[in-house]
Amino acid sequence: MIGFPSIKSFKLPGGTEVDLARSLQAVEENPNDPAAKARLKAAVAQVSRQPNITPETRMTLAKAQLVLGQRDEATKNVKSALKAQPKLKVDQNLRTLVITPSPSR
Repeated sequence: MIGFPSIKSFKLPGGTEVDLARSLQAVEENPNDPAAKARLKAAVAQVSRQPNITPETRMTLAKAQLVLGQRDEATKNVKSALKAQPKLKVDQNLRTLVITPSPSR
C-alpha cells in the first residue's frame, strides 16, 4: 500500500455545493455568528466562480446571497435557475425576488 503523507485533504466533485449548503445552514441556525457568515461568504464566492452550476445549486446560491444581503445577485441566480428549469421549486424567501408587480393603470 502506498501512502501520501503530503496530502492533508481533498474535495470530491460537488464539494463546493456541499460547503455552500452547510455554511448556509450554519448561518440560518445562528445568524449572529460572524465566523459562520464569513464561511458562507467564502462559499458563495467559490460557487459563483464555477462555470457550470445546476439550477438547484443556483437556488441554494441565491438563498445564501439573500441571507448575505446580495439581493441583486440572488435575483439573477433565481431567474437563471428558472430559465433553465421552469418547474423548479422556489423557496418562499426567494419567491419575492421573481414576482413582478403588475403595473398599475
